[in-house]
Amino acid sequence: MEFQQGKKQINKGKPQTVRSVGVVSDKEICFDFQIKVNISADRLTWLYISNTLLRTQLLGFEGRDLTITIPATALAFGFAQNGMGSHGSRTLMLSELRLLLTALPPTATLVEYQQAVVQDNVLLKKTISTRQESFRRLREMYALDNNVRLFQALRDLWEIEAEAQRLLALLCAVARDPLLRETAEVILNTPFGTSVTKEMLLGVVSQSFPERLNATSLVNVGKNTASSWQQSGHLVGRINKVRHRAKTCPASTTYALLLGYLCEARGDNLFETFWSRLLDAPKNELHDQAGLASQSGWLDYRHTGNVTDISFRYLLRD
Repeated sequence: MEFQQGKKQINKGKPQTVRSVGVVSDKEICFDFQIKVNISADRLTWLYISNTLLRTQLLGFEGRDLTITIPATALAFGFAQNGMGSHGSRTLMLSELRLLLTALPPTATLVEYQQAVVQDNVLLKKTISTRQESFRRLREMYALDNNVRLFQALRDLWEIEAEAQRLLALLCAVARDPLLRETAEVILNTPFGTSVTKEMLLGVVSQSFPERLNATSLVNVGKNTASSWQQSGHLVGRINKVRHRAKTCPASTTYALLLGYLCEARGDNLFETFWSRLLDAPKNELHDQAGLASQSGWLDYRHTGNVTDISFRYLLRD
């Protein structure tokens, strides 16, 4: 089945019927569903309703709650459940994070990170205001404080495998940025090789944060989150972005399992959490990578038959 892409004007705050036409054996079949977008501007143009949206995102726009709930106990480790995050104005900032963590040792303090960005200009920004804003956004997404467990663990794993840095950054940012986190199900439910548009991403954000973002902000969120998912390796393509399998490795697998553990998952369930799904790898592959990580001492992994036991003595040390 092939779906034609269509255009639709969506009125403020009113449920609208969006129609896309599928062709099966030369016969047209119309698919109608309702979507409600709450924005403060008079109109928002829904530019494209893609075939992926129809195949895998229909429930996401008709009553399915895509919100990922963070347990209250996890907030003490650096997770964020409330707030708007940084993706209204910034992306994952992977290149900036790499520059900053390369410039300072793992023992650096929050004050030293701030000095490196604002005074020493390790990010090579042109103005003081841009440096200050960059530091603020990096701190929002990554904490930059070894007293915050999420950042301490990221820092412990950062220099082990350079190829893991994309997913390490993505996992931490998703844990701390509600805007980015709301777009995850669109990415995860989109088959590899299928287009993902910024309109698909801003659509779920507008549903989750009704009347909190104006039309301009929604467009920025769509653009910035699409860029972040590209930086993490989940999307490829400069203009037309296509779903791509992200590349995971033992360090990023360790971090995803840790996030699941801090969200109260245990045993084999750690391989089925939202955080493990972000790795884009089958369960058996994640088990293999956990075994390799255990050999390096990043986690403690035992798997016998149907019983799996994982702990994190190194990453959760005092």
